[in-house]
Amino acid sequence: MRLITTILALVLFAGCDGGGGARENSRGWQPVPAGVVLTRNFMVPPSPADAGYRLLPASYRLGTEAYAKPPPEWWTETVRRTGITDRWHPRDFPLAYVGEFQGKGGTAVLLVVQCSHAFTGDGYSGPGPEIYLVARTLSRENGGLKLLAEQAYDLGSMQNSRLFAGEASGRRIVFRIEKGSGIDSDRVASRAKWTLTVQEDNSLSMERGESVEVK
Repeated sequence: MRLITTILALVLFAGCDGGGGARENSRGWQPVPAGVVLTRNFMVPPSPADAGYRLLPASYRLGTEAYAKPPPEWWTETVRRTGITDRWHPRDFPLAYVGEFQGKGGTAVLLVVQCSHAFTGDGYSGPGPEIYLVARTLSRENGGLKLLAEQAYDLGSMQNSRLFAGEASGRRIVFRIEKGSGIDSDRVASRAKWTLTVQEDNSLSMERGESVEVK
């Protein structure tokens, strides 16, 4: 009798685990793992490829040690299906946060925040490239996702800096940036936070925190 009870418990546990996995996969998206998602010439891992990073294309002129986590396959497929344009290079830059939020009327949206890049000058006689966070909200429609809104936030050049994946607390997502003391530095000189808030109507707002020196 004890043996039968044990076997039954194992079967039930396996069934619950399988069901949970199926529900996770049925969402069609995955959260972004904690840690650094992009670094621009600062504290690059000894073996970037082994750590899951790849060098960003030279055409972006972000430096010879600008590494990022590649966007996942589910996202590049979403980009293709929803017709998201190449303006913010969605197939090259890493995701910094993914999560679902529900608005006042019960409407759920998927929030996808992705790093990107744009030139504010020619990069030679004028300002060079700057790093952005591009926040997109999407809704479920006909078994797929539909782009609702897209908003870009300029983080500055992020030279000798690295960006961490966003951490959510309620409807606020905090993104941390650590800046080095110089080229090839292995010491953090300052830290800054950017806070993205998802309002009750699922609109977005971004607030930049003060940069704090690390002594």
